[in-house]
Amino acid sequence: MVLSRTAPRPLRRLRVGVAQLPGAPAPFAERRAAAEVALAAALSSAGAVDLLLLPEATFPGYGPGQRPQEAAEQAARGEGWAVAAAARTGLHIAVGLGMPDRSVLLLVAPDGARWRYTKAYPTFAETAAWRAGPGPMVAHTRLGAIGLAVCADVIQPGLWAGLRGRVSLVLAAGAWGDFHGRLAGMPWWRAAALGPWIRGSAEHRDRTLRAAAAALEVPVAWANACGPFRDGESFSGGSMILGPDGCLRGAVEGAGPGFASAELLLGPPQVGRPPPFPLAWRAFAFSHRLAVGARSAWTSRVPGAAPAGPQGGVARSGDSRPSMPLL
Repeated sequence: MVLSRTAPRPLRRLRVGVAQLPGAPAPFAERRAAAEVALAAALSSAGAVDLLLLPEATFPGYGPGQRPQEAAEQAARGEGWAVAAAARTGLHIAVGLGMPDRSVLLLVAPDGARWRYTKAYPTFAETAAWRAGPGPMVAHTRLGAIGLAVCADVIQPGLWAGLRGRVSLVLAAGAWGDFHGRLAGMPWWRAAALGPWIRGSAEHRDRTLRAAAAALEVPVAWANACGPFRDGESFSGGSMILGPDGCLRGAVEGAGPGFASAELLLGPPQVGRPPPFPLAWRAFAFSHRLAVGARSAWTSRVPGAAPAGPQGGVARSGDSRPSMPLL
């Protein structure tokens, strides 16, 4: 079938919910309790949702404080929670899992079907612990064709190019920080160079999400972490649901934990057009990919080299260093 922007679009009503949860690592019981609060909100919202999206690394949380073995165990238990919750409630659930070596967005159907997407564009700092995934992925579910993305993926043109014309909905889970306080501790020359990117990162993220939804002509749901991050910084929140015109359909109010839902009309994938990316941000995305590629090449070619933990050194299963990367 040839896709056409002018062809009639058979529509399907779908209610999507996004949860904004604390992003800092915590024991499994605490992380599960936060996820259960979000699930309860999804079930009690007007008309109850069909699909619930949770942030990146919901289990075990994003940031320092987790050993690799503990992170792996929490991620496995988090997957078990999602499978059981989907079967119990009849919802599709998308949950972020922070594995020792990668960041995964797991989508679970009520019948137990699962789709795993590995973050394709980890940040330079994240590559100290996380490897990049193979690229954009489409989950073909009974709800429709759903594109999956994780955090920094959304500012990379390659993500949207890979999803264009293939999806009816995009789910993006994040642990996006508010880095304004980081400038105070930088040398003046570094702060001058990175200041514009740091101060404008969340605003650029939101503009990109809106522009991408309108360009691809599909709804986009964004669930971000909130609460303390490190060194006086915090996660930036801003969880929202956008319609296929890029306009806001629902948003979490405030910078703390919360939930929002919206009813969307999903049609078949549309050809759309490439989202507009300002030249400066294209240059930033390109230089970032080069830096990540250089680090990956070095770790693959140097004998005995292995991805380092975020505090330096090699992350091993029994290592006491944190396994979770820092933005």
